[in-house]
Amino acid sequence: MPKDFTHSQLPPPTENTPFRNIFARLYWMAIGPVVFILFSINLIIKNNKPVVLSSIILWLIVISVIVCRYIDIRYLNGLTSEGEPATLNDWRKYSLFLSLLAVLIWVIILFLHFFI
Repeated sequence: MPKDFTHSQLPPPTENTPFRNIFARLYWMAIGPVVFILFSINLIIKNNKPVVLSSIILWLIVISVIVCRYIDIRYLNGLTSEGEPATLNDWRKYSLFLSLLAVLIWVIILFLHFFI
């Protein structure tokens, strides 16, 4: 007969559920960058969108990916894309690379919007 457990006898819930870990890694590795690329392509193709609103949305996508990567490393025992434990130094490099790439793409979009 199964033993009845009281609330105090149950094991504590794990802080990091596998779903959160998987979703965080999937978001910063694939979903966020794909959304950024698709939104950027959409802005280039449909040149008539409001520039300010589009820029805000574009930068919110970039910020969300950077924040998600930070949460993954800091709170979810994040790994690098090679499977090694990630450090905040990895986050800094990733953030710098993504930010510079986003600035480059954003400048290209603005150039195409205003000059072509």
